[in-house]
Amino acid sequence: MRRAWLIGLIAAAVACGDPDQFGLRVTWSQGPIQACPLTADGVTSCSAIALSCGARARLRIVDAVDDTRVFFTACYDVPPGDDMCGLRDVALPSAIEIPNQMVRIQLQVWSIDALVEAGLPAAECPTFGHFDVLGFPQLNAYLIPSEPVPALGREIYFPVGQREVATIELGCPRADLLDTPTCQTRALDVEATLLVPGSWRSVSTLEAGSINVRFGPTVERGGDTLLDERSLIPLDLVAGPEPRWRAEVGGPIEGLRCLQAFVVTAGAVPVAACAEVPAPVAGAVPMVGYWPDPALVGRVIELVNALRGVDEFPSQGIVIGFVIDRDNQPVLGATVTPTAGTIVYPNLTLDGWEPATGPSGLFVSLDAPIASHWDATAPGLADDDRARGGVIANHVTAVVVRMDPAL
Repeated sequence: MRRAWLIGLIAAAVACGDPDQFGLRVTWSQGPIQACPLTADGVTSCSAIALSCGARARLRIVDAVDDTRVFFTACYDVPPGDDMCGLRDVALPSAIEIPNQMVRIQLQVWSIDALVEAGLPAAECPTFGHFDVLGFPQLNAYLIPSEPVPALGREIYFPVGQREVATIELGCPRADLLDTPTCQTRALDVEATLLVPGSWRSVSTLEAGSINVRFGPTVERGGDTLLDERSLIPLDLVAGPEPRWRAEVGGPIEGLRCLQAFVVTAGAVPVAACAEVPAPVAGAVPMVGYWPDPALVGRVIELVNALRGVDEFPSQGIVIGFVIDRDNQPVLGATVTPTAGTIVYPNLTLDGWEPATGPSGLFVSLDAPIASHWDATAPGLADDDRARGGVIANHVTAVVVRMDPAL
């Protein structure tokens, strides 16, 4: 008998020290039969198969001759996301044992929407499956509506006990069913958290009770970038040890989106944080906002006003940025470069300027446009290329540049 387990989708090492196990390695058909989508580099990959729809996978291991002798069968849900790489979370129980003999391994994936449309119970896994002489899903067998063609599938023969890894090259007869306009426009859940720069903790339950959070795109009007209340969706507070804000929004969502956090207090300045939302997005849209210490914001504004020779909040908005490392520690001596605009660096005591980030890791901009990408250089470190954002009228925009050790 051999125990079986499912390995990663593209490649994984076999545990050579345990000959009583075998693994399943999944690859993707390059054609000409049931070819799978290609990445921008022209290669097959799970990342090339968009998954805005939920999917259901069925894995069976049966006797090579008699498929009524089932050694293992299981059904798995693959939640919607960016791509089909969520299939790697499929796993076999470690206690499953397969006899040392020739078996057939069958893996099929259906769009849940396609199963529901065919009148199948949403909570059940299909029991049908037909394969041609090459092991690909047999398309002409699906002539009755109750047996929709799988989006992905393959059957292979495998000699258990003779080899340690069974490679199953999935065909993609209807990969398009995993990413349909209906799924792309389905309601999405925006889930936001607020972190406090410096400590990088979540806001406390007490703090969260007075903070309002909204989500949406920026708009351009009269030469200014705005967060217009009419374009923003209020998020509801979900209380807990780490408070969150959540709301259901209509999809699809693509491009730059911002969180606006504010308190209803005279003179309080709203804080924005923006990020690129990848497309297509399905299911949950995680967003991270920031709630800097009001005293810190006030000191920075005073310092900037002294530089400008005025005594008022910059109406075009201000970026207050933080350069931190993987341990959330401020990075000293970093030079920050936005796509456009100028940068200044407050010193530690917030009463002067530095040529690069000081011990606080702070930087400030009054003119970086909203779509700016933020790069940073520092000895031995490289930024993660995720920081986005720029000035928004009458807002503080918090931009956090994270850096990792350079390779």
